[in-house]
Amino acid sequence: MKQLITHYGPQQLKFTMYVYPLPYHHNAYFAASSGAVVASLGKDIWKFADLIFQNQAQWFNYASRNMTANQVIDGMAGLALQCCGISNDDFNNQFIMVDLQCRADYSVMAARGVYGSPLFYINDAFQWAGSTTTLQQWITIIDNVIESYSQPHLNYLG
Repeated sequence: MKQLITHYGPQQLKFTMYVYPLPYHHNAYFAASSGAVVASLGKDIWKFADLIFQNQAQWFNYASRNMTANQVIDGMAGLALQCCGISNDDFNNQFIMVDLQCRADYSVMAARGVYGSPLFYINDAFQWAGSTTTLQQWITIIDNVIESYSQPHLNYLG
């Protein structure tokens, strides 16, 4: 995704990342909310996401089965400090602030038909692509979306 954002730039590509924490992944909501904390504090969400994925084995259901919610959040705060320099106090204060927004986002995503993570919307259009989709395949997909938006459209408001 980072390569695509760089390739097209914000004038051509509106990239929306829906982090949809699936309920059967015990810590997914905490990870999603932690990402929202990092983004809301203006830090590099990609660094944080990369670090989460590098350390995901410790957050799997079985690996963290004896951890409390606060212990998981503290662990996420440690990752935010490690990658982005966010203090534990700043992280925890902001976590409280983003919690309600994350819950609202979850409802919006469910209403839009988001059913898993990651799912991708390019210029507000859902794109079916998987983890094996190559950069060139993404470029083809996006070029088609951009081309379709440049064509005249009939709008019917009935």
